[in-house]
Amino acid sequence: MNQITQPAQELLSRWAGLLRPPPKRFTDEWAVDSVELPPTSGIPGPYDPSHTPYVVPIMRAFDEPRWKMIVVVMGSQMGKTLAFAIVIGRRMDDDPVPCMYVGPDRNFVEDTFEPQLIQLIKSSKSLTKKTIWGKANKKVRKIINGAVLRLAWAGSASQLAGQPAGLVLVDERDRMGDDVKDEGDPVTLGDARLNSYANGKLGVISTPLEGSVETEEHPETGIVHWKVVDPDDLTSPTWKLWQEGTRFEWAWPCPYCKEYFIPRLSLLKWAKPKDGRKVTPAEAQRSAHLSCPNPECECNTDGLVIEDKHKAWMNKRARYIAPGQQVLPDGTVVGDLPDTDIATFWVSGLASPFVSWGDRAKKLVAAYRSKNQKSIKAVINTGFGELYRHSGAAPKHDVVLARRLPYAMGEVPYGVQKIAMTVDVQKDRLYVVHRGWGARWESWLIKATVLFGETDQDAVWNDLADLLEADFQGFNVSLCLIDYGYRPGDKEKRPTHAVADFCRRFGFHRARPIQGKDQLTRPIMSFKLDVDGRGRTRSYGVQGHHLDSDVFKTWVHGRLEWPADQPGGWHLPEDIDEDYARQVVAESRMALPSGKGKWVPHSKDNHYLDCEMMQRAAAELMGVGTMKPLPEQCQESDPEDGDGKGRLQLAGNRGGQEEAASVRKNEWLGGARKDWLRR
Repeated sequence: MNQITQPAQELLSRWAGLLRPPPKRFTDEWAVDSVELPPTSGIPGPYDPSHTPYVVPIMRAFDEPRWKMIVVVMGSQMGKTLAFAIVIGRRMDDDPVPCMYVGPDRNFVEDTFEPQLIQLIKSSKSLTKKTIWGKANKKVRKIINGAVLRLAWAGSASQLAGQPAGLVLVDERDRMGDDVKDEGDPVTLGDARLNSYANGKLGVISTPLEGSVETEEHPETGIVHWKVVDPDDLTSPTWKLWQEGTRFEWAWPCPYCKEYFIPRLSLLKWAKPKDGRKVTPAEAQRSAHLSCPNPECECNTDGLVIEDKHKAWMNKRARYIAPGQQVLPDGTVVGDLPDTDIATFWVSGLASPFVSWGDRAKKLVAAYRSKNQKSIKAVINTGFGELYRHSGAAPKHDVVLARRLPYAMGEVPYGVQKIAMTVDVQKDRLYVVHRGWGARWESWLIKATVLFGETDQDAVWNDLADLLEADFQGFNVSLCLIDYGYRPGDKEKRPTHAVADFCRRFGFHRARPIQGKDQLTRPIMSFKLDVDGRGRTRSYGVQGHHLDSDVFKTWVHGRLEWPADQPGGWHLPEDIDEDYARQVVAESRMALPSGKGKWVPHSKDNHYLDCEMMQRAAAELMGVGTMKPLPEQCQESDPEDGDGKGRLQLAGNRGGQEEAASVRKNEWLGGARKDWLRR
């Protein structure tokens, strides 16, 4: 009998392995059995999934037939690239198919990923035996268990084309271009390789870069999730893919109240110096902690904080949840998933076991103190796994103060023909602005005040009624607009009934509810508010208006640097305080990729900006655009007062209203010229 040669024995052994059914184990179980991490890794030794539990559901998603695409968004130093290498290793060992890995560039593929992959293969006895070594083992092409693994990068169309694949993994998608040699984006090209495999899988993983997203509280669970935004307003291609799928987010239980919440940068806090100076990076590092979002938690009532030492305990009990899902006390996730075959995951960099919260805070504070936008962006992207948004350039508060003229608060300068009152509603106070309007959209701030009182009680609304009925040197308020965007005591936070009752009390001609919207088809649109004080629906609803916030806030900021010698000035009294000025510039406009505008808050106190935004809408509703100028010779006074400064001529009587009575009424936007915003 002829003796079988050694190469033939290896070939027969490999064939026998191919004929045996693959072991029934999950990817993370394979890693526990097969992988040992080198001394250079964050946690060397046999692979232990408990160190990074947030990657286990991600790896198992590649084992589930339900999911055709898996999208992962997370920061750096969280084990995401290792997870991709493990997914490749398990597939090649247990169920081999042609695979393709796509990195952001050639250097990353050859100098970072390929060495890590080789280390993983050599740490597994099974993979080592099934890999063809020698000349056949190339930097960008491996043969493992009879299947080909190709390593490609985004800049090469030839690397991304060619043979079919049953598994395609795209790493660091946000660092790739959107078009490869005019043949499409890397994800589309990779997905095309799967057409020959019914059970093909496409994985996309990346640290996010730029975009503007906000959070929103789920109305049923009360858990705060990332809000879905218009894809045209996102520059991060990975985030676009992420919000198309399940939108899983890594949720922690609070160690005190045990309520689940999703950790993110906004919950990271540190102690502020008592002497009022800015915190240093070292001080932020020492005092960094997390704040539980549950207002009834001991964290917010007894001065307790969630410390970095709690991280391991929270990670062990954490779960991925989609919007509408919640976690029961025994750790079971309940709630339906959207009808999709795309599993998408987001996990905050705060969950990483390799970097402490103190180090995260230290780097973030240092970046902010440097005022280097690239440094800030890098920390937010890589450290927290969140999108960085350019905030835009807001005017400084001293630009607002430069609009002051020599008249006092409460006085009505000559030129005013109508007065509007606008109100921003908060839980325990009302912010109120009275502004006088004249011809050519010129306006003068007459009064800016705060009425204190719980807005679910009658007292503060009676005070507001007194302001609405007040006399200003012979003028009365022509129109009052009240924001109904806040309701104390419930999750929606809207005082619908209080605002509706107030407006019903004075009638549509005097008081109307309004609500700002991000984008509307027209700057002002009407609606009916039909809720009474007991929350009951009324058939005779109060008519109000939705306002396009971007349109009217843009107009207000545009008036802050209006030329002094041009008609249409936006004026303030000489005794206006700095708080008002800072609130008017508490937000800045950021231009989105779609061309739309998004207003980014720099301070939570932006109430006077909202009031002034409503003022511009009130002017439109009062027909200010059709007003005729008052006689020129009466615009200024000749004498000077005691301090040597010329004073503005004040109204002093009802002459302004008599002039205004002759102006053609225009109570609706449709009567104005189409270019009204530019006037």
